[in-house]
Amino acid sequence: MNKKTAMILKLIFVLIFMLASSCSSESQTDVIREDLFRNFRLTHAMWNNMGKPIEYRQWHDDSFKKTGDIVYQTHFFSGEERTALMIKYLLIPNAPFTSRVKGDIYIIGPDGTPEKIGQRTYLTLDLPDEGKRTLEMEKSIHTRGKWIGYANGKIFEYDDKTITLIGKMEYKKMTIASGQTVNFLMTKGIEEGDAWEGELADTTYRQTSEGKATPVKKLEFKTVESAGKKTTILLMAQDVKKRKGWKGVIDGKVIPKE
Repeated sequence: MNKKTAMILKLIFVLIFMLASSCSSESQTDVIREDLFRNFRLTHAMWNNMGKPIEYRQWHDDSFKKTGDIVYQTHFFSGEERTALMIKYLLIPNAPFTSRVKGDIYIIGPDGTPEKIGQRTYLTLDLPDEGKRTLEMEKSIHTRGKWIGYANGKIFEYDDKTITLIGKMEYKKMTIASGQTVNFLMTKGIEEGDAWEGELADTTYRQTSEGKATPVKKLEFKTVESAGKKTTILLMAQDVKKRKGWKGVIDGKVIPKE
């Protein structure tokens, strides 16, 4: 084998490796969409339809498990001192206390003070195939600058002009590796290849082609730097197979952390 042939073969192997790596890795768009749906599910795991925090939830063995630590705390929210009802989600490590105050969404940041991460409101919209409905909508660091809401099993995005169907949400019973049947709160995007996903404690599961649920991401709240070098607490996910590198999203930007 001459040097020219060896060089060509080496180049071919490098190109094959690069192609395989790009195909197997998540795109930035995938990470952002997964984060949006994951945080939407978490909101519904923490707050009921009446806007009240959830302290106990029915577990897969039909027992009731404490999932939320609910307290009253006094802080300055956007410059105004208030005593607010707050909840910490207990099933994901290092979760911050979260509160809803006058239509705004806050977490208690790493420095112990409230940090506004979003807002919520009620909007009456003409939904595709649903007609006019009044929805509770949320816009936060996870929603790509748009409002997101839910009605009749469907998830909608609203950019102040257009309402768009982006996914579905429902409870689905699936079997996990241990043989247990779990009633997951799951979402599924409308794009080709999207699968049902939902959480059991600190793990995201995905529906397989056999209709079972397999673990795909480990979840944890971590302290990270956001814009302007300010630190915040962010829900992050790690691939259960690779077991390295965490990813979260702030305002459409993927935030990595080792």
